[in-house]
Amino acid sequence: MHFNNLGAAWSALGEKKKAIAYYEQALAIDRKVFGEEHPNVAIRLNNLGMALAAIGETACGRACLQQAHALWLKFYGTAHPDTQTALENLQSL
Repeated sequence: MHFNNLGAAWSALGEKKKAIAYYEQALAIDRKVFGEEHPNVAIRLNNLGMALAAIGETACGRACLQQAHALWLKFYGTAHPDTQTALENLQSL
């Protein structure tokens, strides 16, 4: 979780490329620990997707957000705030 927090801090400071590096590390760790299908993986994908979109990597960002949305939909259903957040993020691209 610390890598994700570092990514969020860099993102808040406007340093999206630095944020992406930390989000990627957090995603790799969570995938190794929890597997491909886990809500934590969705969080990392969502954060990574938004950062990628912010630097103009819209296609990659959209792919991450679609994966996050699919995971949250599977675990929480359509009405959950995390599922709605991913959908709103997708619609913003």
